[in-house]
Amino acid sequence: MVAFLDEKYLQGADVCFIHFTSRTKKPGTFEKYPTPPGVSNVYVNCENNGWYLNGIPELGDMRTAATALSQRAKAAGASKIICIGASMGACGAALYAALMGAELIAFGTELWPNIYTGFSRENLAPDVRVDPSQLGTPSRALLLCGTTWLSDLICAHHFQRAWPSCRAVYLHNCKHESARFLKDRGVLPLLLEAFIRGESEEAAIAKVKTLPTQTVENLDVPAPAELDDTSLERFAFALSEHLTVGERMKIGTFLYTQKALTPAARYLAGLKAACGDTAEMTLVEVMTLRKLNRYAEALQLLRSIERNPYFREQALWYKALLLEKLGRASDAAAVFQIIVEEHMKSSIANGAKERLKALAPEAMQ
Repeated sequence: MVAFLDEKYLQGADVCFIHFTSRTKKPGTFEKYPTPPGVSNVYVNCENNGWYLNGIPELGDMRTAATALSQRAKAAGASKIICIGASMGACGAALYAALMGAELIAFGTELWPNIYTGFSRENLAPDVRVDPSQLGTPSRALLLCGTTWLSDLICAHHFQRAWPSCRAVYLHNCKHESARFLKDRGVLPLLLEAFIRGESEEAAIAKVKTLPTQTVENLDVPAPAELDDTSLERFAFALSEHLTVGERMKIGTFLYTQKALTPAARYLAGLKAACGDTAEMTLVEVMTLRKLNRYAEALQLLRSIERNPYFREQALWYKALLLEKLGRASDAAAVFQIIVEEHMKSSIANGAKERLKALAPEAMQ
């Protein structure tokens, strides 16, 4: 039987952490944050990457599960309950902390289920709409997100305004994986210890570069419920004025990978005009235009990078795919053949071999 709950109570411990697992962990496995000694730890997961909206199988639906978790922790002696999680786990931690009136630490702060460009859209039905701020209020909340993952930043900003005693921290040059980002820099354990003691997290957070909260407050940040292509593009350009070129490029990649393709195309073109061209940026722009069926434009852009030694193989791959889409099968086959000859054992070369087999009859015409 798959376990969705693992309780490690330390009788008499004042603090109980409830660890909400992200969607990267399979059922029966749990996310375990580096909590200090002397605290209780409860680990939870949910079914089918349901973002904890359907509760926890061993405890019941969302409200029933929240009540049970709170009662069990208090029965073991906890006077402070801290819900903690990242991504899907951050959403679960926020939902349950709001219901319990518990404290909250959230990383990769996609706290609004089904937010546009969010990962939750891959798992939840389109009509699922839940506003955690309507469920209740965490007694204290710390939200940590990357400056280049716009949906997380928009959520963090929204809930900092919606909840009293809530602080948002925007981590420079960080994407969605803000917990891993802080762990890799030795900040995560220090942050948790400071939070437990009710002290300022400044000493821990000072070890990484952050975007001032007031900078975000001064921007026209869209509400999570109103996020769409137009508001996302406007916000991306406004935020970029306060970021490095590298961070701006990461935003372009975010827009592409999260399928906001029309904003991505305009943003990348604007970025190139403002900051100059790079091979990496051009490649993302090519991939975006290809998804938008703008094949001729994408093919034209590839000319600037197909001889770049670091990007040549990828550039040739997309060149061949674009030639196929433009009905130039023999030209596509010739490019696939170049890939095979130059990069005999790479994964792209193997893909080129498969495309050559498929194009053989058409290319011979």
